[in-house]
Amino acid sequence: MKNAFYLLMLVAVFLMQQIPAYAQKASTTVKTDQNKGFYLLLDAAYLKSYSTSGEYTWYSTKDWRMNGTNLRVSIGYFVIPQFSVGIGAGRDMYQAPDALTYPLFIEFRSYLKAQGNSPYFMLDYGKSYKRDDFRQEGVLLDAGIGYKVIVWRKIAMVSAINYNFKNFPDWWSFNDNIASWHYLKRHSISLRLGILF
Repeated sequence: MKNAFYLLMLVAVFLMQQIPAYAQKASTTVKTDQNKGFYLLLDAAYLKSYSTSGEYTWYSTKDWRMNGTNLRVSIGYFVIPQFSVGIGAGRDMYQAPDALTYPLFIEFRSYLKAQGNSPYFMLDYGKSYKRDDFRQEGVLLDAGIGYKVIVWRKIAMVSAINYNFKNFPDWWSFNDNIASWHYLKRHSISLRLGILF
């Protein structure tokens, strides 16, 4: 009975020593995962078109799938812990009709929490450029909601669901060396996944 009492006391002392160590570690984490300073964001997305309109000479609208993927990188700054502003660039690839465009945009993000895991709202606005024999440009707009999860210190995984809009008033395509002019408006939903440094 006496031995059991001593063993119980040793276990209690051991557990009590672990509590302050854990509390100290937790307070350090809070300091390192706060939204402040500059950040780098790398993300990718899958886009599913739900409405596309344009004028095509030889391509039937019933054949439009207009699914796509994109890769983007942006650099930004936390103006306050709940709000950041950045600039970004990327590469968007679309199918049927095939297209490769390069967006340049400014981004705004608003976080519900100043640190740690947090939901956020985002808005990207800018230009998208298509390179063929000559440059074409259109308007790009992304708006959505997402969630940031801290992985380690200031490194976080981010995911989002977005509305994506592109409008190219001039969209030239070439078929058998014949140029055809048409406009292109595209509305999509995108699922994004990225890493924030």
